[in-house]
Amino acid sequence: MVYGMSLLSWTGDVTAGHARLLESRKVWGFDFAELPLLSNTDEANYRALVPILDDLGLERTLNAGASAKHNPIDPDPRVRRAAVDLFKRVIEICAILGARLPNGPSPAPSQGPVGRGGAG
Repeated sequence: MVYGMSLLSWTGDVTAGHARLLESRKVWGFDFAELPLLSNTDEANYRALVPILDDLGLERTLNAGASAKHNPIDPDPRVRRAAVDLFKRVIEICAILGARLPNGPSPAPSQGPVGRGGAG
């Protein structure tokens, strides 16, 4: 069994400044850290995290959910385009981190077409 912990309880965007927080997850016996991506999509930030995570032997996943502004099923093509752009960026950051699994919440039904008066 593999155990991990989301760092969302501590921060919305992990940086190299969170090295001690990452180290404590390893000391507690966790095998991976789920890194939240709420706003920081700077490649340099994630490149700086790679050696820290590697030195600790922590695998990583990336938590980057869609919001109402990035809803892939929104009727507005601009919102759908924003979702595609965000998801492409998430995949790029996963590649930088060596993260095998992107995950995160989807928009709530009230934020999608069903919640706007559609059937459901």
